[in-house]
Amino acid sequence: MKKLIKITFLGLIGTFGMFLIYANANPKPMHAYAPPTGILFYELDTQPEKATSLESKIESMDGVTSCSYSPETNRMSILFNPENCSAQRLNELIQSENIKFKTPEIEGDPGPECPVPHAYIEKFEKIKYALNFR
Repeated sequence: MKKLIKITFLGLIGTFGMFLIYANANPKPMHAYAPPTGILFYELDTQPEKATSLESKIESMDGVTSCSYSPETNRMSILFNPENCSAQRLNELIQSENIKFKTPEIEGDPGPECPVPHAYIEKFEKIKYALNFR
């Protein structure tokens, strides 16, 4: 029984050591330092003056990085940090201004999807970057 515990312990230490070497094989990529970013697109059904005032209100919200409105196309795009601001909160703000909107369909082939859930990949990368001592 002691031999089995010793082999298991050495196996875990070896696995951790190999993962530590793997994590430090390359420097952290630049996206490891950047905060997460969400993007929303809206087609607004309102007057340009009202949309411009909405644009300034959205830009002043905490967590919103950028907001731009195009009067020619009546579209608004918003960049935000999902840790500080949510899409639901932005939708509620637009609805509170009594502005009708819809989200445009993004054209094009979405491409193949990864069979591994994205949350697993993010968690693995966070652990890898935490163990990167470069």
